[in-house]
Amino acid sequence: MKKLISTFLFMLISLILCSCTKGDVSPVLPGRIFTDDAGRKITLSETEKVIPSGPLAQTMIYTAFPEKLSGIARPFPNSAKGYIDTSILTLPVFGQLYGTYSSFNAEMLLTSPADILIDMGEKKANITYALDNISAKTNIPCVFIELTLDKTTEAYKRLGELMGDKTRTAGLADYSSQTLEMAERNNKLIKKKLKVYMALGKNGLNTNARGSFHAEIIEKVGGINVADTPLASSGGGTAVSPEQLILWNPDVILTDSEQVYKKIMTEKNWSLLSAVKKGKVYIIPSIPFSFFYSSAKLIGIRWLGNILYPDIYRYDIKPEIKNFYRKFYRIELDDTQYNEIMKNAFAN
Repeated sequence: MKKLISTFLFMLISLILCSCTKGDVSPVLPGRIFTDDAGRKITLSETEKVIPSGPLAQTMIYTAFPEKLSGIARPFPNSAKGYIDTSILTLPVFGQLYGTYSSFNAEMLLTSPADILIDMGEKKANITYALDNISAKTNIPCVFIELTLDKTTEAYKRLGELMGDKTRTAGLADYSSQTLEMAERNNKLIKKKLKVYMALGKNGLNTNARGSFHAEIIEKVGGINVADTPLASSGGGTAVSPEQLILWNPDVILTDSEQVYKKIMTEKNWSLLSAVKKGKVYIIPSIPFSFFYSSAKLIGIRWLGNILYPDIYRYDIKPEIKNFYRKFYRIELDDTQYNEIMKNAFAN
């Protein structure tokens, strides 16, 4: 009887081995199922190298898994040199999947070492079709993780789950949670909210309207975005007239440009505004990433909150910024670097 059982087991093992090597049949690699934030079930075998779908995903992945990037969506600006790992700066550029500057090159994925494409941002109506289409063309899994300011904590947790390394994202998720909870508490303490205007474009007469993804920090820290206008349909923001700006008369003006900052501080028309009269004009820090973009919005909350309501956001902002750069970018800022990043980001 034992001999019969042994013979049966031998034949069974032989059959299994033959099925894995004979003809065109290949063994099925062990995989795991990841359900992304579009509800798509995706089978993953490995996540050693990744491609971001756009700058949002690029920034998030860089903060957690920089060595996993095998390409980038958009080149880093020259100002990022010295703040970004040099190996990242020279990665191939695949373009971005959505938006005004959409230029994604799916054909490059065919020869890329990437195991997966990661899309992060707001959930779009055509998200399933877009990602399934790329996956079908390239045979590379495409995963969507929803990312807004309020979902930053969960997005980091999901990214860690996707990459199979939650320890890398746990600290970043905790920082995100603490910052957002602080902003929520502080918002309730504000008795008089300040009016804020974002001066964009060449002349400062474009802005990100209230409710815009790019301006959500203003309301998060308890400010009032004066631009209660329809959201722009393109990346240039909403155009406003000088007359409208005078009627709004903001308490604080933010800009992302040294050129616009100088214009606001020197031209007569701008001098009529309360913010200019009181010296409440600031450049949004942007090295290596804008404080109003992606995960850098977290330090943006601490910076803007400290400017608008220093009696409520009560801390020394310098160590806060150095701590953020250490935790998210793995940089120990010296004072020269700090001063470069924060040039004209405080009242003169």
